[in-house]
Amino acid sequence: MRKFKKFWPVRSRTFRSLLVVASVFLLTAALAPKAKAQSVLVYFNFEDAVLGGPFDPQSDDQPPLGDNPGGGVQHSVLQTSLTVTATVAGTLVNRTAGDIDTANPGLAMGMRTTPVDNGGWVQFHVNTTTFSNMSLSFAVDTAGNGFNTVALSYSTNGGATFTAAGSHAIASGGGFQTITFAVPTGAEGQADVIFRLTFDGGTSSGQNLQTIIDNIQLTGVPEPTTVAGGLLGVLALCCSCRMHEVTFPASRCIYTNAVVNVRPCQSSNHALARPRTKLTLGRRKKFAPGGFAGSFFSEP
Repeated sequence: MRKFKKFWPVRSRTFRSLLVVASVFLLTAALAPKAKAQSVLVYFNFEDAVLGGPFDPQSDDQPPLGDNPGGGVQHSVLQTSLTVTATVAGTLVNRTAGDIDTANPGLAMGMRTTPVDNGGWVQFHVNTTTFSNMSLSFAVDTAGNGFNTVALSYSTNGGATFTAAGSHAIASGGGFQTITFAVPTGAEGQADVIFRLTFDGGTSSGQNLQTIIDNIQLTGVPEPTTVAGGLLGVLALCCSCRMHEVTFPASRCIYTNAVVNVRPCQSSNHALARPRTKLTLGRRKKFAPGGFAGSFFSEP
């Protein structure tokens, strides 16, 4: 009578273990609380300038990009279409918690506000691929006939077109106030977004810089990547160790150099054999001419 020997591949046990680990990662990703802490993406505090001179257009950055722990995690440059601007006295309003530029009142960007200046804007570029729930805020003070409205818009095509994201009134004569815009989800997940603040409503007839802006900050929630990265790594390993099963009619087998050659069973006693037999093949093993490489049972 034929005797069958079963060979249980060691790799199959490894595969099952990896599946367990992958399942744990999946549960962790599903059940772990989402991080809600806001991070500063870009921050402009205008402090690296001289009173009365040109405003400072460079963002303040965290190390290693910069030397300000209260700065942003990305570097950017503030651009403007306004023709008359200068560095003026600023404020502590809306400064980040870790900002090491603690001069009081510090420096800010002043803007001329004649009718010719209406529609003037400031803007900057940022990468938002790993951030969500973003907001853009800044301190602003307007006096006399300065700008009385500011609008936020953004572009995801290099500035070819802009999408409106809201507007806000600027109260006059009340000192510095903080204006905050919620950034639409359409600006998330983009490698290059331009955020633009457009000012309007100025009626000044002189050269005074009657609207002042300071401490512009874009914040957002970083997307969690640790669990997702671990899960992808385990799944990749699972795929590399995955076992295939092939089912075919009962056969007789002859081992030759560890390669199992398979041919249809022609024995008159083949009814004693199993009606169908499973052959387990390792993914990385190669097919041999006229046979399969893998684990199987043998007959004497």
